[in-house]
Amino acid sequence: MEYKHIICDLDNPYQSEDAVNKVIDLCLQHPFKGVHVPNYWAKKVIRDLKEKDITVISSIGEASGNDLTQIKLFALKELLKLGVEEVSVTINLSALRTNSTWCKIEFLQLTQTAHEKETLITLRLPKTEINQDEIQKIIQVVNHAGVDSILISEQNLHHLEMVQKEISDLVEIQVECNNQQLLQKLLQQNIKVFWQSYVNLS
Repeated sequence: MEYKHIICDLDNPYQSEDAVNKVIDLCLQHPFKGVHVPNYWAKKVIRDLKEKDITVISSIGEASGNDLTQIKLFALKELLKLGVEEVSVTINLSALRTNSTWCKIEFLQLTQTAHEKETLITLRLPKTEINQDEIQKIIQVVNHAGVDSILISEQNLHHLEMVQKEISDLVEIQVECNNQQLLQKLLQQNIKVFWQSYVNLS
């Protein structure tokens, strides 16, 4: 199992402390690339995994991406104070469909703020299907705004080949996954996978 390509995903606002502790134990047992946790639990996870070479990731903004840029920037700065190493942000589809330049400006502000503290920014696709024109606009935002990685939802996995072809070599491609067969296929391609913690790794 290529644990170094797996990001253990616990970004669920309803998770209990018991669930968080179980994921921490998993991270202590296996050399995962990273762990994705809700903001509330970030400080604890950073503290408990300080001896491990595992990237602690958290998200800002609504899952739809519709929060104001100012709110996202405030949340980002708070996570930077905690020592989060990577921050995931869902792109605002409403803004993208109106004027993609708005998204570019937003991500420029986010990446500049994060990079000052040597923290990475991931552009996350929403969990709704995106058409080809929209994915091309998103690729342009990623390539021009200094984004460090793009996280593709399973609903948009059919765009993976285009993203691999058009995205900058400097940008890491990640995929959300809760399917065992898909997990194995993606790992064979050396693609970084956001793995839902309830999926069996064996």
